[in-house]
Amino acid sequence: MQAQMTGSTKFKVLVFHIGHLGDTVMTLPALRAVKSYFGDAEYTLLTDRFLTGNRVSAAHVFAGSGYFDRTLFFLKSKKLNTILRTLSLFWLAPRLRWMKFDALVYLAPSRRSRRQLDRDRRLFRWVGIRALFGMNGYLSPADDKMPLHEADLLLARLKADGIPVPPEGAAEFHLNLGQDEKKFVDDWLQSCGNQHVGKKVVAFAPGAKMQSKRWGAARFGALGIKLIKKYDIFPIIFGGIEDRPLAQMLLKSWRRGYNAAGYLSVRQAAEALSRCDFYIGNDSGPMHLAAAVNTRCVAIFSARDVEGKWHPYGKGHLVFRSRTKCQGCLLEHCDHRSCLRRITPLAVFRGIEKEMQDILDRD
Repeated sequence: MQAQMTGSTKFKVLVFHIGHLGDTVMTLPALRAVKSYFGDAEYTLLTDRFLTGNRVSAAHVFAGSGYFDRTLFFLKSKKLNTILRTLSLFWLAPRLRWMKFDALVYLAPSRRSRRQLDRDRRLFRWVGIRALFGMNGYLSPADDKMPLHEADLLLARLKADGIPVPPEGAAEFHLNLGQDEKKFVDDWLQSCGNQHVGKKVVAFAPGAKMQSKRWGAARFGALGIKLIKKYDIFPIIFGGIEDRPLAQMLLKSWRRGYNAAGYLSVRQAAEALSRCDFYIGNDSGPMHLAAAVNTRCVAIFSARDVEGKWHPYGKGHLVFRSRTKCQGCLLEHCDHRSCLRRITPLAVFRGIEKEMQDILDRD
């Protein structure tokens, strides 16, 4: 379907998406499918903006990417109760109605309740949008025919509404990075002294928004020391501002490396990650950024969610995850993190040696 022009007015598509960095990266294949389907339309992103904390919004990921013509926000905070969050979204309703969108593409994360879905459908119908894409099949029961990975689940919902999508497992991620990001990273590396030149550059991301996903500083420290001693790797630590002290502590123990935590924007970090030989880190946004720019990942997962749903997308990645009786708990804070404690630095080191020998041996 090519977007139809009405007089001199372009076909208007509203894309609704909420979530953190990883959630947003998962929408990239779906957005390519949407833009291919609607063609030369006008695209507006409707997303959440956090009032507190150093949260990465979808706007940070898409800035300068060419995916959207504009971005609209509604407020979000854990301090706001459900009623106030809903009112914040409905506050935008008059503006949405005035803008007269022709179609809605619903790219909310898959863990969405029927109540939330029905509420959103009523809102978008009320503001005058008649063509809704991405809601049919949203609540289909999981079975062997349903995609497992979050990115493929988003694509399956579009396919259910007639939008052509790539086969399961064959999605492509394009951040559309440009010369601005390239030049910034070139200058940043030079300001760091270019000490990485001639060495295997390994990205580390020891942080995570959720405490239940953190493997632990001591374990990352021990793994880094093993890789430095045997393979002379050069580490770069990625993350947010809140990860700077942890990064500095690790770099002090390793006696080498760069601290990129909080110093690079999301898109600059993606460019820097694309230059790393591989990535080591928790289940977090930087992991999905690394996979999106085709950097192989060594990912350390807790057992809090469905196995495979949030793995780094694509081939060649190495995932460590242990199974426990409490797996699938969805806890954001865990007192014991037994699923992570079972994964030892030595096991990860041996796995890297076995699965990534081609990178480690490369001149």
